[in-house]
Amino acid sequence: MNQIPDKVPDEDDWVSLSNVFIDTYYEQKFFGKTRSEMLAYFIDNPLSASEALSYMPAAPFQYYVFAFKDAFETDAYFKNGEPNLEAPSAVSTFLRLLRSKLTETPQDILPVLELLMPIAEYVSANQEKFDADLDIFDSFPEIFKEITVLFEWTKRWHPVILPQSPPALPRDCELVLLNLGFPQVVEIRCYNDITLEFSGKLTKLSDIWQRDTDTGLKLGTMPKDWNRFWHVADQKYLQGGGWICIEEKTGKLFVIDLDLSEPVFLLCSSVQNLYRLLLHANLWTENTDGNSNAIKKLRRELLSLTNFSSKELGPFWINIIDATLDQESPHLAFTVREGKNERLST
Repeated sequence: MNQIPDKVPDEDDWVSLSNVFIDTYYEQKFFGKTRSEMLAYFIDNPLSASEALSYMPAAPFQYYVFAFKDAFETDAYFKNGEPNLEAPSAVSTFLRLLRSKLTETPQDILPVLELLMPIAEYVSANQEKFDADLDIFDSFPEIFKEITVLFEWTKRWHPVILPQSPPALPRDCELVLLNLGFPQVVEIRCYNDITLEFSGKLTKLSDIWQRDTDTGLKLGTMPKDWNRFWHVADQKYLQGGGWICIEEKTGKLFVIDLDLSEPVFLLCSSVQNLYRLLLHANLWTENTDGNSNAIKKLRRELLSLTNFSSKELGPFWINIIDATLDQESPHLAFTVREGKNERLST
């Protein structure tokens, strides 16, 4: 998306992808109204407006967030050249909203973020003009720096190409795949170095099974109930390998490793959770030396992440951490980088 949305969100747009938004307070307040009709609300109640945006489905968010841009560009938070009482809160809540969206639901904000970055940079560079006390609102330039880092992080992720007859996936999962996607390569330096090479597309597991059988691997017959899986990445490690697949209907990500007694186990409950987890792990890698104490701290942090459970984290992520800690000189690092899977062209 390279232009500001001009279509007022309709009833279909207001159906949240994770819960029903219809008939809630904010939907009733916004539904059917243009951005200009809501501008006064953003000027008089920036905190409430920002909260509303944080709960909105993608289309309403992408439409109404530009009311903040309109207000900032017209100096609506100033009177006779002086900032009003809402001015510092307006900037603070706007910047924090962008940061939160990039951390939690990047698929919602990425289609419009390029258009919001100039105004975010402007307001963040004018903390004194907006009369925002550092002791109360923290540093706007520092928050903008975090936004910039997160924006750069999202550029390591690439939208997925869906096949002509795509799998039946939850609508929110489909939007994450189309607007965010997957990284190209994930490297995990641990007790048993692991590389995940993402293909950038969804392929029936049966086709991948045949692909690998044709290379000489003796895979036998694929279980019929595995037809629900669609391949998204190859997994490689020192003693073997496997596949990363997305499950039809649920959108969950699974590892399939035929060398294990239980070959199918959960990687992440959603693509969005994979994004959040790798973001945390990548930032951890950049800010630690990956030694034993740092690894233990990461373990605690992952288990305390919102919307994650030990059941989701245990089979792959916590298993890697615990097995690495069992080594005489443990070291762990996560890297998300660009790269080309040699099998993409086949």
